[in-house]
Amino acid sequence: MSTETGFRSAPAKQAGLRHLASALCYSMGGLRRLMSETAFRHELLCAAALLGLLAWTGAGAGALLGQFVLLCCLFAFEAVNTAIELLVDRVSPEFSVFAQQAKDLGSFAVLAIISGNIVWAGVALWGVVAG
Repeated sequence: MSTETGFRSAPAKQAGLRHLASALCYSMGGLRRLMSETAFRHELLCAAALLGLLAWTGAGAGALLGQFVLLCCLFAFEAVNTAIELLVDRVSPEFSVFAQQAKDLGSFAVLAIISGNIVWAGVALWGVVAG
C-alpha cells in the first residue's frame, strides 16, 4: 500500500461464510470511519436520548420499533452522505458547482430523514401524552 496516495491492491474475493465475515469486517470499518464524523456522533447521542425518552414516557413497542428503524435509516443516510463527500473531495478537490450540488443533495437526504425521525417521535410522544 502506498501511504502517500491511499491506494493498495484489492483484497481477494471471498465466498460463503468467508464472504459474510469479510462483509462484516468492511461494515465495521465503515462504522469506525463514520464515528470520526461529528454529525454522526451527535445523531447517535440524540438517537439514544430519543429512544430513552420514548421508553421512559411509556411509548408502545410499535412506536419504539418504528423509531429504531427510522434511526437506522438516518445512520445509513449519514454513511452514504459521508461516502459522497469523500468521493467528491477525491474526484474534485477544487471547488465546482457540480461537486457542491452533489454534497448539497446528500445533506438534504440526511435532513429529510432527520425530519421524518422528528415527526415520528412527535406523533409517538403526542400519543402517550394525549392517550
